[in-house]
Amino acid sequence: MATIRPFAAIRPPKQYVEQVSCLPYDVMNHQEACAMAAGNASSYLHICRADIDTSEEAIHDQITYEKSARNLQDFLKKGILMREEKACYYIYRQMMWGRVQTGIVGCASVDEYLDGTIKKHELTRKEKELDRINHFDTCSTQTEPVFLAYRKHEGISTTIREWIKFHKPEYEFTSDDGVTHLLWPVNDDAAIAAIRQGFEEVPVLYIADGHHRTASSAAVSAKRRAEHPGYTGEEEFNYLMAVTFCDEDLFIMDYNRVVFDLNGMTEQEYLSTISTCFTVVPATPGKPHAPRAKHEFGMFLGGKWYSITAKEGTFNASHPIESLDCAILQSNLLAPVLGIDDPRTSERIDFVGGIRGLEELESRAGAQGVAFSLYPVTIHKKGGSTFNRNWQIAQGSIIANVKGCADGIHPIIVEGQGHTAISNVEAFSGKNGALTAEGYSDDFMLVKGDKLLTITLYGCRMRNYLSDNPITIENPSARVQAVACVDKNEEFFSLEKE
Repeated sequence: MATIRPFAAIRPPKQYVEQVSCLPYDVMNHQEACAMAAGNASSYLHICRADIDTSEEAIHDQITYEKSARNLQDFLKKGILMREEKACYYIYRQMMWGRVQTGIVGCASVDEYLDGTIKKHELTRKEKELDRINHFDTCSTQTEPVFLAYRKHEGISTTIREWIKFHKPEYEFTSDDGVTHLLWPVNDDAAIAAIRQGFEEVPVLYIADGHHRTASSAAVSAKRRAEHPGYTGEEEFNYLMAVTFCDEDLFIMDYNRVVFDLNGMTEQEYLSTISTCFTVVPATPGKPHAPRAKHEFGMFLGGKWYSITAKEGTFNASHPIESLDCAILQSNLLAPVLGIDDPRTSERIDFVGGIRGLEELESRAGAQGVAFSLYPVTIHKKGGSTFNRNWQIAQGSIIANVKGCADGIHPIIVEGQGHTAISNVEAFSGKNGALTAEGYSDDFMLVKGDKLLTITLYGCRMRNYLSDNPITIENPSARVQAVACVDKNEEFFSLEKE
């Protein structure tokens, strides 16, 4: 059972929301934060990144955390922020690059983080954790949400769908990065009860982003519990703010690495050493290299890009953790070659989100370091049973980003047994600096395997694929029907394969 409870948020009135809105605190450096907030006294960066009001040197000093707290109170006094009168949920929708994801903003339980109901997949870096501990504690507020995910629950989806259908959003605006944001406060008691009950039927939650914020919230909670030994468990410090998305809405981007030196080696010594575990091939000159398949990495070294691929036998391909690309890179290169034994504490490594593009890796690696781009995840439905394997993908977009792997680019892959229903989904590849997309895919969907499965498609738009047919069927037992779809030539497309 998972707990996501309603809360009385601090948020901007409608007329201030565009001025207040800012990117997450950890996706920019001090200079970038100053530039983003320049001329805007209402920017939330004055709260989550108050070093723009103190100095870069004081970024982790108590004076900066105290400035954050004063700015928060000042925003409340001026009416730039307000306190919600009633505890409620908030439906939050993001639209970017032609796709949509919709989630619920509420409060998750610190105890469920501690007991494993909220699943972690990433270790934290101590200095980043300490920064948010001091920030949350001094502000006595969790100033940014954690990003959680859950397996689709039809009751929650229905409540969200019905609320959006009959209510106008409180916020609707497009930020400078091109992302459209919409927010609906859910203040009806029946809808609140339905959402709360829905999450009580969800067995576990997963941290998609925000491991440091989650760990920091838990640490502040422990501190407050020690200060209030008679706590009941209902106090706000027992919970952490989270926006929780259904797994079917998620779009997972790459999370890349930069190491600032070669651990005392020359470039040639380094290349010779890594060739034991990796096949090293120079990439196309003059442009960043995105990996084209699992177990391949882009590597920027000495002003050049390389493709490096893990050799067979250097990792346990059947192990769910050891076969992950991040684990392969850590165990075969970062630790044994570059001496990064603990990436949580090492000051020689940094992590760069895919949203910043591969050019950011070049900039951070410079002339002395080395950077690695990792392969992003695509949607792959694989069912091993006819029971509990029925999926529905509805009303969204899928971006295909890579090329050159043996299996090609297939935005949707269906394999196994059961039924998959796909409606109003658009799949495309488009040039995008943040994604380094190839600009096309091999097809719209690939159907694999040899077991009986059924697939229906309705109203799908299929763009920028190379094959003659948008649907590739390798499974002779598959039954596929497509109705009222549109192909790459903007012609209506239908298919019925028994």
